[in-house]
Amino acid sequence: MNNRRKSIFRSARLSRSIAILLLCLATTASVTLYLLQDSLFGLRGEDGAVYPRVVDFLIMPTLFSSMWGDGVRPVGIADRIPILAFTTGWFVLAWRLGRPFVDWIGRQPSGRDPHSGRTHRLMGVLRGGLATLVGLALISTAVLLLGLAGLLSTRLPLAWALLSGWLIVEVWGRGRRCARDVGRQVAPTKAPTTGRAGRLNSSSGAAAGHHLPGPIFGSPGDEDLDIASPPVLWMRRLLPVTVVGLAVVYLWGAMLPPWEFDVLEYHLQAPKEFALGGKIEFVPHNVYANMPLGAEMHALGAMVLLGGADGWWWGGIIGKTILGGVSVLLMAVVGSWAAVHAGRVAGWSAAGICLGSIGHAHVATAGLIDMVMAAYLFASVIVVQLVLFPSSCHKVASGLGDADGLYVPMMAMGVFSGAAASCKYPGVVLAMLPVGGLVLVTRCLRIHRDQAPRIQWTAVAGLLVGWCATAGPWFAKNWLLAGNPIYPLLGRWLGAKGLDPEAMARWDQVHSPWANSAHPFGMEAAWDGVLQLFVRSPYLNPLVISLAFLGCIVLFWLFTGHSPRQAHAWRWEFLALGAWAWLLVVWWVGTHRIDRFWLPALPFIALHGAAAAQWTAARLSTVLALSLVLAANILALCQICAGAGPVYNEFFVQLRVLEEEEWRPTRSLRVDPATAWINAHLDGDDLLLSIGHAKAYLYRVPLMYATCFNPVPGREWLEGRKPASQWQSLREHGVTHVLIDWAEIERYRSPGNYGFASWPQPADVEQLIDRGVLTRLRTPFDPRVVDILAVASHPPNDDR
Repeated sequence: MNNRRKSIFRSARLSRSIAILLLCLATTASVTLYLLQDSLFGLRGEDGAVYPRVVDFLIMPTLFSSMWGDGVRPVGIADRIPILAFTTGWFVLAWRLGRPFVDWIGRQPSGRDPHSGRTHRLMGVLRGGLATLVGLALISTAVLLLGLAGLLSTRLPLAWALLSGWLIVEVWGRGRRCARDVGRQVAPTKAPTTGRAGRLNSSSGAAAGHHLPGPIFGSPGDEDLDIASPPVLWMRRLLPVTVVGLAVVYLWGAMLPPWEFDVLEYHLQAPKEFALGGKIEFVPHNVYANMPLGAEMHALGAMVLLGGADGWWWGGIIGKTILGGVSVLLMAVVGSWAAVHAGRVAGWSAAGICLGSIGHAHVATAGLIDMVMAAYLFASVIVVQLVLFPSSCHKVASGLGDADGLYVPMMAMGVFSGAAASCKYPGVVLAMLPVGGLVLVTRCLRIHRDQAPRIQWTAVAGLLVGWCATAGPWFAKNWLLAGNPIYPLLGRWLGAKGLDPEAMARWDQVHSPWANSAHPFGMEAAWDGVLQLFVRSPYLNPLVISLAFLGCIVLFWLFTGHSPRQAHAWRWEFLALGAWAWLLVVWWVGTHRIDRFWLPALPFIALHGAAAAQWTAARLSTVLALSLVLAANILALCQICAGAGPVYNEFFVQLRVLEEEEWRPTRSLRVDPATAWINAHLDGDDLLLSIGHAKAYLYRVPLMYATCFNPVPGREWLEGRKPASQWQSLREHGVTHVLIDWAEIERYRSPGNYGFASWPQPADVEQLIDRGVLTRLRTPFDPRVVDILAVASHPPNDDR
């Protein structure tokens, strides 16, 4: 018998050693492949060949000084305080507005469980994050409705609407809490008892309170870890430090003025135009400004409330900071959700993994909205699990069995999924359709079997109300203003106002999987997509990918029956895995497959990575698990601070200095030189006609522009007309100067790109100069790259 025990013990030790070896080999392979890819800093040799990423680590320490302007530009910290104060107030208001909608989760009972206080705090973080997301969605809808009514010319209507909404929600929420407290006093209760593993049990879930979530491995979570070991103790202390460091860098980067192309073209340019015009209307020269802009409404609200000549500039920075704050909020929600199920170490690991990718840092600091949609998508999955599959998360939210109790949760579900669609059209497919399908299947087929509450039609109405409060106004707006509720999608059938058939064909082509490949679903394309996703992408963190794959392997191991009891505890993870898989399928089938579009999968990848780290700690080695997570966080922190890839890292330079770059030509990497030259040499009495250059946000002079899909501005005035008529048309419309960005036009016209109209050509511009319609100005730019011209002061002769 003793020999048999020794044999089993030795076999277990051998299996553990083999598993550790395989994990180390897989991580080493992932990191090696990552380091062999092209440099994130664009480093090239004398022959023009791009260096591999391993060279990045040799120069990375020298790039940290860019965070404070390389020591030659003044450092600014105090000038961020007003921005942080405004952003904090915005989030507090959102939290108060959304609190009643997530109050149904309730409080955890105290009992005698030693972990109940910790779980109560974690649930408080989770509820607070969900409430803030609800409030942000409601504020966005309020700004939209006021803008459609033309009430954004002054700050009073918006301020009054926000204050009134806060008062109404406070009164309604207090009434619901009072009614719930009265019900608890009247209803007979049974004292909770402690069961196995210190878990609270109750014979009446709704009356006695919610069950505390069980540990993820059938054991008390963090207590499985060897925390008495000094290395583990120090790693546990360092893990929150790295996560907080990433969060601080995210916020500080979000407070930088914008520089990213899409942000300058429409994410902030559209709110700027709405704020200056005092209303939201159809924009004929910017197709993107007519799509759902739910996340951009926060920038518009800040612009309106600040007002003044520079209100749009400071409001844009605040809007960027709010979007960066949503990334930090998403981190808190993901971390608290993981901690509730798997322990505090798993929670911090999930939070760090969520922030530990350059792609996430780029989106959060640049002012892009992909991670805002990701936050609402993740919140939708959480509420779906709590309402439709409560047993999959250990009855974190029990007592939701009656229709009246489900109405508000279903409304919150609709708010979250609809808010995802209000940010981007893919949110309809990623959130609204799956949520609606699950609800209808659960209701019509009644697939609950005492594990999920019975969905009544009144509860389904709550889901529809949530959709109407978030996504509905955007679809209605486009239906009324453009005749197409999903403008410009399906423009050939539903109409595409302002777009000709040629532009609509280009739009459909470049926004589909056929944009870069004639056979987008072949084996070659599939292999190339796998390499792009997991090897070549500059948005990757190789250690995060390793942990995510390990999480999938662990789930497969449990699902195949190796541990039925533990598989039961992992059922919430299978739904998260399904959401991740669904998102990648939509990315592969329905988009043009750029890296940024798969980033909403990061919260689910973070859950899998944290689960893998927890499994590694419990089954293999705590030091190894914490080392992987810490290495991933530190790698991301170093790369972000060094400005790797698409990250702009002048985090601590004074905002005044950065603002001056927009009208004082410098060597700034953030401001286009032509934009700075125009701002320095033109004033408010001039009107610039910009052709090919759509990054319009930083211009401080009146501007006429268009995106590459809209009609070229000025074409109808200049093409095929006599010189006097050309000059007269420009003057009648107030145009004083013309900017032609040949570099951008040629980029658009290059194979596989978005395309551009056939007019203008260089010969057309030379003809306008020869005829005396335009005069070329002396600028530091090559006119073959950027041409800046002035409209002639006197009318030309038609005989020229």
